[in-house]
Amino acid sequence: MKENQEQLDHYIALFEELFRASTKVVKLVFWTLLCTLICFQICMQIPQLRVYLSFVYRMDGIPMVERNVKDW
Repeated sequence: MKENQEQLDHYIALFEELFRASTKVVKLVFWTLLCTLICFQICMQIPQLRVYLSFVYRMDGIPMVERNVKDW
C-alpha cells in the first residue's frame, strides 16, 4: 500500500512539473502573439508599409465614379 502511495505521489509531482512547464509555454506564446499583433497593427497604420503587409490593400484598385459606369 505504501508503495502505491509513493508511486502516486511521484506521478502527481510529474504532473505538477508538466503543468508548470506548459503554463510557462502558453504564457510565452500568448505574449508573443499579442506583441506581434500590436506591432502588425502599428505597421498597418503606415501607408508605405501597408502595401507590403496587406494583400487586400493591393487589390483595392481605383474607386469608380457612378456617372462613368454605363452598365447600370
